[in-house]
Amino acid sequence: MKMAKQLWKEAIRSRKKAYAPYSKFLVGAAGMTSKGVIGACNVENVNFCGSICAEQNMMTRIVYEQALPVKMICVVTKMKNDPKGAGSPCGFCLQVLSEFCSPELIIWLGNLNGLVRRTTLGELLPSSFKRGAF
Repeated sequence: MKMAKQLWKEAIRSRKKAYAPYSKFLVGAAGMTSKGVIGACNVENVNFCGSICAEQNMMTRIVYEQALPVKMICVVTKMKNDPKGAGSPCGFCLQVLSEFCSPELIIWLGNLNGLVRRTTLGELLPSSFKRGAF
């Protein structure tokens, strides 16, 4: 649980750096890697296809830093309709995570008040598209 709280704190810090002028939906993500904690935020673009989710940004940083494997991640959002809830990574982000992480990857979902839910990549994406499938 100590590691999860450390990730939550970094995800909160990273969320503050998000650039989301269109949706106003700020997201922070942090991963525990072989080289320590790496955080990232979402970065929007007026052309939403050019936007980068926090989880994708985090994985890009982790690959760049050659910090694989990822041991655990935390994603922090603020849900307007459910202040006690926490958002889940989108399908695209889950597929990006599955490229580099095992289905057993622990994913903590959190909000501004703390950790809300512990799950795994395999639970959120039970049928990922795998290398060698084509």
